[in-house]
Amino acid sequence: MDKFIKLKKLAPLKSNSKDRTVIQEEFTKWICSSIRPFNLVSDPGLKTMLQTIIDICKKYQGSINIDDILATPTTISNNVKKLAEYYRSLLRSILIEQAESGTLAVCPDLWTDNHKKIKYLGVTVYFVTNGYELFTFDLCCTRFNEIGKAGESALKAIREQLNLFGLLSYMDNNKITFTSDRGANILKALKDDTIAPSPSKHGEANTALSDLPPKP
Repeated sequence: MDKFIKLKKLAPLKSNSKDRTVIQEEFTKWICSSIRPFNLVSDPGLKTMLQTIIDICKKYQGSINIDDILATPTTISNNVKKLAEYYRSLLRSILIEQAESGTLAVCPDLWTDNHKKIKYLGVTVYFVTNGYELFTFDLCCTRFNEIGKAGESALKAIREQLNLFGLLSYMDNNKITFTSDRGANILKALKDDTIAPSPSKHGEANTALSDLPPKP
């Protein structure tokens, strides 16, 4: 007999029908009492969180107080800021590399929440690698406070967001290509020569999706 026993990775245990029914009922009561959408239970983030909790609980003997596991709203708020800066740091070098090679496209967009009447600025970036892989990242979705002329305010807000990723100098040196729809404020910010510095490389989307051939 071998002196050493090789441990095999055990397959996940299956819950019995009685326990599954209890869990389903608790999910149903939560969804109904808190007026949440039914498809919330299919959210990948929820599944990941629950699996993480289950895996951690395996290390302990006996029951665990749920309040020791769940984070408070304040903790979540603080963690959002920490994680945002962490992911910015990961993206910063990648985006700078693409900007240096002149392959970074930035697509800013403004819209208004019709319910609260709040304006927001979104900035999305696109680039294609040497291996012909298309990547896209949403850099921000932030409240847009319009002060003074709309074009100037939009340009200032865009510059503030790009500065968080170290991209401001590339914008000023026309190393970034901007694309946009025909929104008046964005066009004013990106095309008005009276606002300096204004990006010279700007593409305007004039083609409707219905006009495109099937393959694109």
